[in-house]
Amino acid sequence: MNVPISEAFPWYTVEEVDSTQNTALRILRDNRSFGGVLARNQKAGRGRLGREWHSEPDASLTATLIFREQANHPKPYLLGMALGVAAAGTMGCRVQWPNDLVLDGFKVGGILTEVQRDADGQSVALVGIGLNLNQLRFPDEIAHRAASLRMITGQVYAPSAVVDAILAQLSALPEARNWPDLRPHWEPLDSTPGKRFLLPTGETAVAKAVGPSGELICTVGDAERTVLAADAIFGPQDPHLPAV
Repeated sequence: MNVPISEAFPWYTVEEVDSTQNTALRILRDNRSFGGVLARNQKAGRGRLGREWHSEPDASLTATLIFREQANHPKPYLLGMALGVAAAGTMGCRVQWPNDLVLDGFKVGGILTEVQRDADGQSVALVGIGLNLNQLRFPDEIAHRAASLRMITGQVYAPSAVVDAILAQLSALPEARNWPDLRPHWEPLDSTPGKRFLLPTGETAVAKAVGPSGELICTVGDAERTVLAADAIFGPQDPHLPAV
């Protein structure tokens, strides 16, 4: 995969932001030459369907990649799923459709894909990653299902080294234009079957498998349902963000 993080497309590194996704959008709209946003602290991170993403300074990896070189990608959700595969392969965890990173039954990270327009009107995927690295506690409402890699492995992680290793893994993957490009790399890491999903409709579904086009095959009650990744993975779009 041709990743736009290089000497030609450097990181926009910042101590604190509201959301790396918001900052990446401002950079995209201003046509600034950064390939991604890396923040020491994120005050208002968000996950799928607008959920809040909890992070702490220097304890989390909070970053967003700007996939300019894949503008107008026919299936941009695959870019987020590819980043999930790269992160899971790097950190020794597993993936759950469409965007969760899990280890020992706990969620340790997630991916958020948003498609936005650049200054020329092209569709560009902004793919955020949040990874719990060194936290030792979580808010009570999520402590039963969230953990950090340090809590599980006992190791302490440097966010900058982790993101470099993930990008190296991402670069080694084939360009994901269609699901068959990514499927051989996703399936060995997949722990989707059995996961319970809250669908955009408000219904609860139980996952059966990832289908032949990267969609979710699930059951709602006794009925089998297919959920497209585009319906479940893309976050909100805000054209009225303030400038950096």
